[in-house]
Amino acid sequence: MIPLLWASSLLTGCGVGQSHPSQVTDTQVIAVVTEPPVPAPGDTVFGRIYVADPEERGVVLMAWTCTPLGDQPCLELAGGIHQLVTVLEPRPDGVYTLSRSIPSELAAYADAEGRLSAALWVLACPPETCDIIQQARQALANPQNSQLGEALAEDLADPRPWMEALPMKGVNLAVQPLTLSTTDRFINSNPVAYQRFVATSEPVESFVAPVAEATDLRFAVTDPDGRRVDAWAFTTVGRFQDDKVREDDRNDTVVHWLLAPTRPTRGRVWVVFDDRDGGRDVFTAEVVVE
Repeated sequence: MIPLLWASSLLTGCGVGQSHPSQVTDTQVIAVVTEPPVPAPGDTVFGRIYVADPEERGVVLMAWTCTPLGDQPCLELAGGIHQLVTVLEPRPDGVYTLSRSIPSELAAYADAEGRLSAALWVLACPPETCDIIQQARQALANPQNSQLGEALAEDLADPRPWMEALPMKGVNLAVQPLTLSTTDRFINSNPVAYQRFVATSEPVESFVAPVAEATDLRFAVTDPDGRRVDAWAFTTVGRFQDDKVREDDRNDTVVHWLLAPTRPTRGRVWVVFDDRDGGRDVFTAEVVVE
């Protein structure tokens, strides 16, 4: 499985519904890519979050990190409300970007090998649906009001109570585990995937899939650190075939087959490449079935 955890499987209040593992039928956080993939305390991390919105409602994201420490529900709040939480407006392509500073104080809590664990939480909601996002907006708009920030930190430190009030449809809460390192022993780089099913090396914004046929999606994948890279595919139209082919274990060439539905439509596909050590890349494009 991809290391991204859909918290709906852990907490009540929202769900990811699908009849096949590759089918996306409701709002879903598909993947989170961070740069660097294994940050150190004190680093600024840049992230890309990929979100599916099959019903095209528009999706607002709230992303946060919360590290309980002593009597502080979230250590991040010490750096200001903007270091605790980010609210991102709907994106037509479902790709959201953010930056996040890792508190340098965390270095004191690394294990004997210089590692420690953290998590990036992402809540995806249609506009004006989730009260907790409205609460975050208010705190972000009034950074001088410490009471608003402290109340929000308390709620983010334990999301279970407000999770129970979330709608069952159109909402997804996901958790991306992060490994932090205080040494050079665990430096990692994100893999890079290149599409090989079209005649251009430029990023593909859309492609055509014939009705009721299997379309070959072929990728060449390189990993700067020589790690083996796995791939998972998702789609809002049709489904991906269960089998995939890895043609070369050293210069990974991965092939997925998209099984198109029996009528013309359009949607989006994602292929997530993961080295299982924090490094990721994502291919996404609109697919037109005709």
